Amino acid sequence: MTYAQLVNAVLRRLRENSVSVYNESSYSTLIGDFINQIKKEVEDSWDWSQLRQTVTFTTVANDNNYTMDGTTSDIAMGERFKIFNIIDDDNDTEVYPVDYAWLKKYNLQGTQQTSQPYRYMLDGATNGNPNIQLFPIPDAAYPLYIHAKIPQNDFVSDSEVLKVPHLPVILGAYSLALSERGEEGSVNPALAQEMYHTTLSDSIAMDAQNYQSELEWIQV
Repeated sequence: MTYAQLVNAVLRRLRENSVSVYNESSYSTLIGDFINQIKKEVEDSWDWSQLRQTVTFTTVANDNNYTMDGTTSDIAMGERFKIFNIIDDDNDTEVYPVDYAWLKKYNLQGTQQTSQPYRYMLDGATNGNPNIQLFPIPDAAYPLYIHAKIPQNDFVSDSEVLKVPHLPVILGAYSLALSERGEEGSVNPALAQEMYHTTLSDSIAMDAQNYQSELEWIQV
């Protein structure tokens, strides 16, 4: 569903007139804000298959810092990403995460190493996109593939299309709208909130069937 369609789906449940653009009135703009708020909540609740993407970038010799901004990388990762793993495609090896102190220690200690990178850490952000620092410093061009969950940015135009299941987003925004205007609606806000959480749980359960191995705890 598009942003405008989501706004109208909530307005209909509130017995309000539909709008042709999401910001046609101050009230429809408020509903749009609720849509974005609940969209974030739904996106953060599970590693949705619809949000999983592969981000690619290629290293440059003697440079170990890269910003995943859609220029250095093919996709901008934004602020709310989750990295599953990073793969060196040429060498069929994984680049493993390390903590900040470890990488800073080895990058600053003694002579800087240059070789095929096999460790990475997140090192701040530039314009809202993460910086990735590699170890050792690459000595050549290595194509790296980041498998990650990347939520959508806040919607700002009517035609933007929601990736995660739409019904939890609609019902969540509807429950916020009912709470905002008190008991005026025909549905109790607490009931609407319960409907939202039930629908969200059902949607997560449906998507989780595609990733059974991620739900299993294996003792090692």
